[in-house]
Amino acid sequence: MTVANRLLLQIPDQDRAAILRHAELVAPKVGDVLQDVWEVPEFGYFPESGLGSIVAVMEDGSITEAASVGLDGFLGASLVTGTGYSSTRIVWQVPGESHRVPAAAFRDLAGRPAVRAALLGYIQEMMDQMSQVAGCNRRHSLSARAARWLLMTDDRVIGNVFQLTHEFLAAMLGADRPKVTLAARDLRQRGLITYQRGVVTVLDRAGLEAAACECYGVLARAFPGRSAGGVGSAVKAARR
Repeated sequence: MTVANRLLLQIPDQDRAAILRHAELVAPKVGDVLQDVWEVPEFGYFPESGLGSIVAVMEDGSITEAASVGLDGFLGASLVTGTGYSSTRIVWQVPGESHRVPAAAFRDLAGRPAVRAALLGYIQEMMDQMSQVAGCNRRHSLSARAARWLLMTDDRVIGNVFQLTHEFLAAMLGADRPKVTLAARDLRQRGLITYQRGVVTVLDRAGLEAAACECYGVLARAFPGRSAGGVGSAVKAARR
Protein backbone atom coordinates (compact mmCIF):
# COMPACT_ATOMS: atom_id res chain seq x y z
CA MET A 1 0.00 0.00 0.00
CA THR A 2 1.36 3.43 -0.97
CA VAL A 3 1.59 5.83 1.96
CA ALA A 4 1.83 9.63 1.79
CA ASN A 5 1.27 10.41 5.48
CA ARG A 6 4.60 11.83 6.68
CA LEU A 7 4.16 10.68 10.27
CA LEU A 8 3.59 7.08 9.19
CA LEU A 9 6.65 7.30 6.96
CA GLN A 10 8.77 8.25 9.97
CA ILE A 11 7.74 5.07 11.80
CA PRO A 12 9.88 1.93 11.25
CA ASP A 13 8.67 -0.34 8.45
CA GLN A 14 7.57 -3.17 10.72
CA ASP A 15 5.50 -0.89 12.96
CA ARG A 16 4.02 0.97 10.00
CA ALA A 17 2.99 -2.35 8.41
CA ALA A 18 1.26 -3.34 11.67
CA ILE A 19 -0.69 -0.08 11.69
CA LEU A 20 -1.76 -0.50 8.08
CA ARG A 21 -2.93 -4.08 8.70
CA HIS A 22 -5.50 -2.67 11.13
CA ALA A 23 -6.34 0.36 8.98
CA GLU A 24 -9.13 1.00 6.51
CA LEU A 25 -8.76 3.72 3.86
CA VAL A 26 -11.82 5.96 4.10
CA ALA A 27 -12.94 9.23 2.51
CA PRO A 28 -14.90 11.27 5.09
CA LYS A 29 -17.35 13.84 3.80
CA VAL A 30 -16.58 17.52 4.35
CA GLY A 31 -18.17 18.52 7.64
CA ASP A 32 -18.13 15.00 9.11
CA VAL A 33 -17.45 15.04 12.86
CA LEU A 34 -14.75 12.44 13.51
CA GLN A 35 -14.82 13.01 17.26
CA ASP A 36 -17.16 15.25 19.25
CA VAL A 37 -16.73 17.11 22.51
CA TRP A 38 -16.32 14.75 25.51
CA GLU A 39 -16.85 11.79 23.19
CA VAL A 40 -14.65 8.70 23.46
CA PRO A 41 -13.23 8.22 19.94
CA GLU A 42 -13.99 5.08 17.99
CA PHE A 43 -11.03 5.52 15.64
CA GLY A 44 -7.67 7.17 15.17
CA TYR A 45 -6.86 8.70 11.77
CA PHE A 46 -3.75 9.16 9.65
CA PRO A 47 -4.78 11.48 6.78
CA GLU A 48 -3.41 10.65 3.35
CA SER A 49 -4.97 13.68 1.69
CA GLY A 50 -7.54 16.21 2.78
CA LEU A 51 -7.55 17.88 6.18
CA GLY A 52 -9.08 17.57 9.62
CA SER A 53 -9.54 20.47 12.05
CA ILE A 54 -9.42 20.40 15.82
CA VAL A 55 -11.90 23.08 16.86
CA ALA A 56 -13.05 24.73 20.08
CA VAL A 57 -16.84 24.75 20.45
CA MET A 58 -18.65 27.63 22.18
CA GLU A 59 -21.99 27.48 24.03
CA ASP A 60 -23.77 29.10 21.07
CA GLY A 61 -22.45 26.37 18.76
CA SER A 62 -19.88 28.53 17.02
CA ILE A 63 -16.45 27.01 16.38
CA THR A 64 -12.89 28.29 15.98
CA GLU A 65 -9.97 26.22 14.79
CA ALA A 66 -7.21 25.40 17.25
CA ALA A 67 -5.11 23.17 14.95
CA SER A 68 -5.24 21.53 11.53
CA VAL A 69 -3.97 18.05 10.66
CA GLY A 70 -3.34 16.64 7.21
CA LEU A 71 -0.77 14.23 5.84
CA ASP A 72 1.69 15.65 8.38
CA GLY A 73 0.19 13.80 11.35
CA PHE A 74 -2.70 12.00 13.02
CA LEU A 75 -6.06 12.66 14.64
CA GLY A 76 -7.02 11.06 17.93
CA ALA A 77 -4.55 12.33 20.52
CA SER A 78 -6.74 11.20 23.43
CA LEU A 79 -6.11 7.58 22.39
CA VAL A 80 -2.42 8.16 23.10
CA THR A 81 -2.64 10.31 26.23
CA GLY A 82 -5.06 7.90 27.91
CA THR A 83 -7.75 10.48 28.72
CA GLY A 84 -10.18 8.79 26.33
CA TYR A 85 -11.93 12.06 25.44
CA SER A 86 -11.29 15.72 24.67
CA SER A 87 -12.98 19.11 25.12
CA THR A 88 -12.51 19.79 21.39
CA ARG A 89 -14.25 18.54 18.25
CA ILE A 90 -12.53 17.05 15.19
CA VAL A 91 -14.13 18.03 11.86
CA TRP A 92 -13.12 16.87 8.38
CA GLN A 93 -12.85 20.07 6.36
CA VAL A 94 -10.98 19.44 3.07
CA PRO A 95 -11.89 16.44 0.87
CA GLY A 96 -9.49 13.53 0.86
CA GLU A 97 -8.73 10.09 2.27
CA SER A 98 -7.44 8.84 5.61
CA HIS A 99 -6.25 5.59 7.17
CA ARG A 100 -8.79 4.84 9.93
CA VAL A 101 -7.66 2.57 12.76
CA PRO A 102 -10.12 1.19 15.39
CA ALA A 103 -9.54 2.68 18.84
CA ALA A 104 -8.55 -0.59 20.58
CA ALA A 105 -5.97 -1.43 17.92
CA PHE A 106 -4.72 2.16 17.91
CA ARG A 107 -4.11 2.07 21.68
CA ASP A 108 -2.24 -1.24 21.40
CA LEU A 109 -0.09 -0.02 18.53
CA ALA A 110 0.65 3.22 20.38
CA GLY A 111 2.31 1.08 23.05
CA ARG A 112 5.15 0.19 20.69
CA PRO A 113 8.14 2.38 21.61
CA ALA A 114 8.85 3.78 18.13
CA VAL A 115 5.17 4.42 17.40
CA ARG A 116 4.62 6.08 20.76
CA ALA A 117 7.65 8.33 20.30
CA ALA A 118 6.38 9.47 16.89
CA LEU A 119 2.83 10.08 18.14
CA LEU A 120 3.97 11.99 21.22
CA GLY A 121 6.28 14.08 19.08
CA TYR A 122 3.34 15.05 16.89
CA ILE A 123 1.18 15.84 19.94
CA GLN A 124 3.90 18.31 20.99
CA GLU A 125 3.70 19.83 17.51
CA MET A 126 -0.08 20.20 17.83
CA MET A 127 0.31 21.86 21.24
CA ASP A 128 2.77 24.35 19.76
CA GLN A 129 0.43 24.96 16.82
CA MET A 130 -2.49 25.61 19.18
CA SER A 131 -0.45 28.06 21.25
CA GLN A 132 0.77 29.95 18.19
CA VAL A 133 -2.71 30.09 16.64
CA ALA A 134 -4.18 31.45 19.88
CA GLY A 135 -1.71 34.32 19.83
CA CYS A 136 -2.18 34.80 16.10
CA ASN A 137 -5.95 35.18 16.40
CA ARG A 138 -5.44 37.85 19.06
CA ARG A 139 -2.68 39.92 17.48
CA HIS A 140 -2.69 39.76 13.67
CA SER A 141 -4.82 41.13 10.87
CA LEU A 142 -7.44 38.93 9.25
CA SER A 143 -5.72 39.06 5.84
CA ALA A 144 -2.40 37.92 7.34
CA ARG A 145 -4.14 35.19 9.34
CA ALA A 146 -5.97 34.00 6.23
CA ALA A 147 -2.66 33.81 4.35
CA ARG A 148 -1.15 31.83 7.24
CA TRP A 149 -4.10 29.43 7.30
CA LEU A 150 -4.00 28.87 3.54
CA LEU A 151 -0.27 28.14 3.69
CA MET A 152 -0.72 25.67 6.53
CA THR A 153 -3.48 23.95 4.59
CA ASP A 154 -1.39 23.90 1.40
CA ASP A 155 1.41 22.21 3.37
CA ARG A 156 -0.92 19.49 4.62
CA VAL A 157 -2.72 18.43 1.44
CA ILE A 158 -1.57 16.99 -1.89
CA GLY A 159 -1.43 19.54 -4.68
CA ASN A 160 -2.15 23.26 -4.56
CA VAL A 161 -5.92 23.11 -5.11
CA PHE A 162 -8.44 22.40 -2.35
CA GLN A 163 -12.12 22.91 -1.65
CA LEU A 164 -13.02 25.52 0.96
CA THR A 165 -16.18 27.54 1.54
CA HIS A 166 -16.25 31.09 2.93
CA GLU A 167 -18.38 29.80 5.80
CA PHE A 168 -15.80 27.23 6.81
CA LEU A 169 -12.87 29.62 6.48
CA ALA A 170 -14.74 32.17 8.60
CA ALA A 171 -15.36 29.55 11.27
CA MET A 172 -11.74 28.43 11.22
CA LEU A 173 -10.50 32.01 11.68
CA GLY A 174 -13.18 32.95 14.21
CA ALA A 175 -14.35 35.87 12.05
CA ASP A 176 -17.50 37.07 10.30
CA ARG A 177 -18.01 35.82 6.77
CA PRO A 178 -18.14 39.32 5.16
CA LYS A 179 -14.72 40.16 6.66
CA VAL A 180 -13.27 36.84 5.49
CA THR A 181 -14.66 37.48 2.01
CA LEU A 182 -12.81 40.82 1.93
CA ALA A 183 -9.59 39.18 3.15
CA ALA A 184 -9.82 36.46 0.48
CA ARG A 185 -10.56 39.10 -2.15
CA ASP A 186 -7.44 41.00 -1.12
CA LEU A 187 -5.26 37.88 -1.55
CA ARG A 188 -6.92 37.14 -4.88
CA GLN A 189 -6.44 40.68 -6.22
CA ARG A 190 -2.76 40.48 -5.32
CA GLY A 191 -2.46 37.40 -7.55
CA LEU A 192 -1.61 35.05 -4.69
CA ILE A 193 -4.64 32.75 -4.99
CA THR A 194 -7.74 32.12 -7.03
CA TYR A 195 -10.97 31.45 -5.17
CA GLN A 196 -14.00 30.43 -7.21
CA ARG A 197 -17.05 28.38 -6.26
CA GLY A 198 -15.50 27.17 -3.05
CA VAL A 199 -12.22 26.06 -4.63
CA VAL A 200 -8.88 27.66 -3.67
CA THR A 201 -5.81 27.48 -5.89
CA VAL A 202 -2.50 28.71 -4.48
CA LEU A 203 -0.78 30.55 -7.33
CA ASP A 204 2.17 32.23 -5.60
CA ARG A 205 3.47 30.52 -2.47
CA ALA A 206 6.37 32.92 -1.99
CA GLY A 207 3.98 35.86 -2.21
CA LEU A 208 1.55 34.18 0.17
CA GLU A 209 4.38 33.58 2.65
CA ALA A 210 5.27 37.29 2.43
CA ALA A 211 1.61 38.21 3.06
CA ALA A 212 1.27 35.89 6.07
CA CYS A 213 1.97 36.89 9.64
CA GLU A 214 5.07 35.72 11.50
CA CYS A 215 3.22 32.69 12.91
CA TYR A 216 3.56 30.63 9.75
CA GLY A 217 7.34 31.02 9.77
CA VAL A 218 7.54 30.23 13.48
CA LEU A 219 5.72 26.91 13.05
CA ALA A 220 7.58 26.01 9.84
CA ARG A 221 10.95 26.58 11.55
CA ALA A 222 9.90 24.64 14.65
CA PHE A 223 9.06 21.50 12.67
CA PRO A 224 11.02 21.69 9.40
CA GLY A 225 10.72 18.00 8.57
CA ARG A 226 6.93 17.84 8.80
CA SER A 227 5.59 20.56 6.52
CA ALA A 228 6.76 21.53 3.07
CA GLY A 229 6.89 25.14 4.20
CA GLY A 230 9.54 24.25 6.72
CA VAL A 231 12.04 23.70 3.94
CA GLY A 232 10.81 26.37 1.54
CA SER A 233 8.48 26.92 -1.36
CA ALA A 234 10.68 25.01 -3.81
CA VAL A 235 10.10 21.74 -1.96
CA LYS A 236 6.34 22.19 -2.02
CA ALA A 237 6.52 22.93 -5.72
CA ALA A 238 8.67 19.87 -6.33
CA ARG A 239 6.28 17.63 -4.39
CA ARG A 240 3.55 18.56 -6.86
